[in-house]
Amino acid sequence: MNERISTGIKKLDKLTGGGFLEGSFILLSGEPGSGKTMLSNSFIGEGLRNDENCIYVTFVESEEKIMEYGENLGIDYSGYEKKGRFKVLDRPVGEEMHVEDLTTEIIDEVNSMNCKRLVIDSLSAWILGFPEGQKKRRLVRTLSRLLDRINCTWIGIVEHTPKVDEASFEEYLADSVLYMETRFEGDFLERELKIMKMRGSDHSREAYRYMINENGIQIEEPKIKDSKG
Repeated sequence: MNERISTGIKKLDKLTGGGFLEGSFILLSGEPGSGKTMLSNSFIGEGLRNDENCIYVTFVESEEKIMEYGENLGIDYSGYEKKGRFKVLDRPVGEEMHVEDLTTEIIDEVNSMNCKRLVIDSLSAWILGFPEGQKKRRLVRTLSRLLDRINCTWIGIVEHTPKVDEASFEEYLADSVLYMETRFEGDFLERELKIMKMRGSDHSREAYRYMINENGIQIEEPKIKDSKG
């Protein structure tokens, strides 16, 4: 049975039944500005503090921006990078050939570093080079299986559009699915976190409001009493 590892957010550890399962694929879905990158950096930072080597693959933000996110959360990415324990792969969105080459590069880096935590920001951008749905599914499934074999836990970020009701193929492949949603209530921006799926876990089924401040993501109590089933 796989061990659990901390998400980097104490309240989220509690809601997930003790954290993410080691070697699992977590799909983190949300709208722009919902805090997906901040949650992912908290996840990486927790790994580094626990002597786990980590990689952040970015297609959206620059390496400098990722370093800045870490600094804002009190994570010395530069220090870990100098020790060979952390790496940012800042890559452009490419065509099909480039996507396949990048997949090989990610696996090679994970193996050479003995990486235990990986973030791909974003999964949506990474697979843009594949126009065919079948190839996209095969690519994500293959990567997930390879990472599972070496107990590398990874987060794949996707952009979520509230108007789309159908589940994406990534949701079916993922071991866990988290939604970070934003909406306006009057003149106030409200954020909610929902754990839609966690294989092998007794997780919370409620929507939890959360705030983003200088300390990162602060999850509040649910609007209604929590129930598990």
